[in-house]
Amino acid sequence: MNTKEYCGSNQPAGCCSNKKIIMLREADLKLVQKKLDLVCHKGIQALELSAGSGQFSLQLAPRVEHVTSLDVYESQIQHIRQQAVNSGIDNITLSAEDLTMHNEKGKYDLVVSPAVLQIYEYREIFFKQLSGMTKPHAHLIFVVPYASILRYGGDLLYNFSFTWKNRAFGKRQIRRLLAQADFEILDMKDTCLNTLITKGILLFVHAQKTI
Repeated sequence: MNTKEYCGSNQPAGCCSNKKIIMLREADLKLVQKKLDLVCHKGIQALELSAGSGQFSLQLAPRVEHVTSLDVYESQIQHIRQQAVNSGIDNITLSAEDLTMHNEKGKYDLVVSPAVLQIYEYREIFFKQLSGMTKPHAHLIFVVPYASILRYGGDLLYNFSFTWKNRAFGKRQIRRLLAQADFEILDMKDTCLNTLITKGILLFVHAQKTI
């Protein structure tokens, strides 16, 4: 299953409201941005998966050598392209595809996917494909639904229109999948609705390739 099959065939330009992907809160966006601040520099090649409105791609472009931005919706790609033109950004490649159609080998120093890794059914294959597309010591930053005790109640509070019980990731599963793909976890924490005594409903992960 690819992104378009999972989310539907139509998506308005610049839209991030599809309830089958994660809508990150401001605090979660800042968590991703803080990690990007640590790893970005002018010499790297970056990839954003399911770029949506292009928020991260457009932020990354002035700070890295080049950004490749993927989204299966042509309307989203056209929206990002226009935003890049308006901002004078010329170091971004845009393509209406998802990772299953993208066939680069050993190209990327950084992969960012804030919202959609949960859609891929064959997770071992997905992470190994990511590994094959990245350079040694590449960074991987993503957010996925977390299989915590608050998952069901959190879905309702977070205004999701479907149940993620079969899509959510556990920490042990993340460690196993990343280790199999030669990534080491540098930071992993639950977020969104977490408290001192309960876990959140999202899982933030920053990993680095070990070879």
